[in-house]
Parts: sequence; structure tokens; C-alpha cells
Amino acid sequence: MGIDLNQLMGSSSSIGAKRVSNVCVAFRVATEQNNRAGCFRALEMLEHEYCYLKNKLHELFQVKLHSTYHYHPSI
Repeated sequence: MGIDLNQLMGSSSSIGAKRVSNVCVAFRVATEQNNRAGCFRALEMLEHEYCYLKNKLHELFQVKLHSTYHYHPSI
């Protein structure tokens, strides 16, 4: 779990997903403290933040895709 969590944390940091990265830190702390309730809370928060990020990235790509295909340079 630690390797996967570190990879998710690094990946989220590299794209500026600070909220996901922060939840990963909370998850790691709960794991290190053997805090089962904290792990479940962090996992729920991680799922929420992941879905939020996924939706925002999808919106961003849709806007970019839409603007790319509707670009008409002046002749």
C-alpha cells in the first residue's frame, strides 16, 4: 500500500492536484498510527477528491477539445 500511496501522491503533486496529495498524506499518517477509522475516512476522502479531480480534468479536456475543433484561422 505504501508504494501505491507514494506513487499517487507523487503523480498528483506533479499535476498540481494538491487536494489529492494532502489526503494521501493524511492517509499515510493514519496508516502509520494504525488508526483504522482514520484510514477509512482518508480512503473516502481520497475517493471523493479523485472523482472531483477526474471531473475537472474531463471538463478541461472537453473545453480544449471543443476549442481545438472549432478553431478557424483567418485566411
